Amino acid sequence: MFSIDQIVTVSFTLFAVIDILGPIPVLLSLKEKIGEINAVKATLASGVLMVAFLLGGKAFLNLMSVDLQSFAVAG
Repeated sequence: MFSIDQIVTVSFTLFAVIDILGPIPVLLSLKEKIGEINAVKATLASGVLMVAFLLGGKAFLNLMSVDLQSFAVAG
């Protein structure tokens, strides 16, 4: 289905693109409002979302009438 080269390329691209410092104020605010954040649940939820968009992202973009090149430019 996916080769190891594709998985590594996508992983490094996501690592380079994802803003690590940006969500810190949001996370601190959430932690203040709801208490402790379970890191395992947050990691699993993020992983499920990533895999869902990996498998269904192109179909979702087609549903929204957005081509892949336009999405890449928009960021």
